[in-house]
Amino acid sequence: MTGEDERDKKIDELNKTIAMLKVNQNQIAQAEKMKIIDEFAHGLSHEVKNPLAIILQGVDYLSTKVNLADPSVNSTVGYMKDAIKRADKVIGDFLNFSSISALELAAVALAEVTDNSLVLVRHQLETHHLEVIKEYQPGLPLVKIDQDKITQVLVNLVLNAVQAVPEGGRITIRISQQQEQLQLNQVKLEIEDNGPGMAEDDLARAFDFFFTTKRSKGNIGLGLSTVKTIIDMHGGEIKLENKHESNGIKITIILKAEQ
Repeated sequence: MTGEDERDKKIDELNKTIAMLKVNQNQIAQAEKMKIIDEFAHGLSHEVKNPLAIILQGVDYLSTKVNLADPSVNSTVGYMKDAIKRADKVIGDFLNFSSISALELAAVALAEVTDNSLVLVRHQLETHHLEVIKEYQPGLPLVKIDQDKITQVLVNLVLNAVQAVPEGGRITIRISQQQEQLQLNQVKLEIEDNGPGMAEDDLARAFDFFFTTKRSKGNIGLGLSTVKTIIDMHGGEIKLENKHESNGIKITIILKAEQ
């Protein structure tokens, strides 16, 4: 090996070390952020959920003292109960988001985790008569991930696609290998649907806390925030974009392969 080859090898090793340090730094920062959110969420739960429970009990009691045969009274009581339950659900969802804990990493095949995740949403897929097309590149390296959390990510993303795609539509899942410029092996997972897509302004805000286009259906906008948090904790990348060659959304997730 020449001196130049030796130097290039050391530079390559240094680049890999720097990349790993950046990932570890991001994971530590993400863990600290989640700790702060967890403390805030539990404080919020104590200050809000308990009063909501008391208010709901009060509404239940008062509903026995009024004339529910009056349509306006009955509808008002119903609106009050629905509002209280919706507020309680918001707090509950926020608590679930904050409870994302440290990763339990293991080297697994991403295709296997994906298939297992699809089993969990099979009923929804069959109910909407959706076709799932799987395009898995053979011979892919393992990825070092928290299997339960990545399953949570995949289930969330597929269910989003189910809601977006018209009945009889199609969801395509691709898994392949790519390499970034530092020559670190990566595995890429893509989920595409043939739904209507999203407005570009909505795409830019899709991962923001509490942003949702489905608030009227009770969604408070923590699903994609949770997804991004989990991917960030893995030192991965996630991108959401409209398919320009056809209708629908494409989600791309990049995860590091086991070294």
